[in-house]
Amino acid sequence: FPAFNRGAMAAAIPGRIGAAALGFSRFGDQLYNEQVLALGYGNKFGIASLGLKANIIQYSAQGFGNRRLFTVSFGGIASITEVLSVGAYMTNLNQPLISNRDAEERIPALVNVGVMLKLSEHIIACAELEKDLGEQLVIKSGIEYQLHDRFFFRTGFNLGPKAAFAGIGLKPRRISFDYAVQYGFDVGMNHHISAAIKLGRK
Repeated sequence: FPAFNRGAMAAAIPGRIGAAALGFSRFGDQLYNEQVLALGYGNKFGIASLGLKANIIQYSAQGFGNRRLFTVSFGGIASITEVLSVGAYMTNLNQPLISNRDAEERIPALVNVGVMLKLSEHIIACAELEKDLGEQLVIKSGIEYQLHDRFFFRTGFNLGPKAAFAGIGLKPRRISFDYAVQYGFDVGMNHHISAAIKLGRK
């Protein structure tokens, strides 16, 4: 469905204390679309890295006009050992109203909790729980295998709704490319492509 296409871009700028990031994403078409402008900041404190993000979200629907909302998200990740890392993230903490006419129509708050295990020098396994406060629990898992210094293979699956994933990654020096395909048992195939460029020396 072309109307379901999503595009996004972001830039991260490291500083003396932490790092700042700016991002923009768009979903939808001329009939209905969502646009998000995001500003984030993160820093490392001992074994933990914490981040805060603010979003300005604009909803546009033909015949209904535009509506802008402000949301806040917060999360962190901790390296417990060289093998084990755990993380948690909460999206849309403030849950603003989408419509003034319906007090129940709010932007949903999502809670994600994840674990990463470094099984070997070349293999990483991950598991995640995602809960929309008004929906069922989603269980995610994945594994990444580093075939070469700059080539990666990834696969995984979701439960609730069920979906299977496969992808590859290529990181030649300062540029990285990633491709993934998702097969949803209800909606069919989705393709995801991303590219990143590292401009700094470090």
